[in-house]
Amino acid sequence: MSLRQALAGLRLIADAEQSLRAERITMDWDGIVADRQRRRGRDGGLSRTARVAAVRLARVKAAAGESDWTTAWAACIERVSVHTLAKRRGVRRRDMRATLCNALESIAAAYDGMAA
Repeated sequence: MSLRQALAGLRLIADAEQSLRAERITMDWDGIVADRQRRRGRDGGLSRTARVAAVRLARVKAAAGESDWTTAWAACIERVSVHTLAKRRGVRRRDMRATLCNALESIAAAYDGMAA
């Protein structure tokens, strides 16, 4: 595995984590009105950076292709071992390592394509 592929995996992990971050929710637990200004609670929802990361992930998925995306996602996000990935696909472990490197190369190329 090359440094470029490892960095692509780390970037995938960072975007996946960022895409799930919700905005902070604040609430007045005392319920005491201190002034006459009307306040409404927020539902939280995703932060702007989380929405941007989700869009970036969708673009990477489209650019990389379903097969490479699924392989990279399983290895990086779901933390599935190469041995387990090979069993799932019915291939030899050695072949799965090469498949994973190719998938991460596709992810790296997808990220590079977004920067251009």
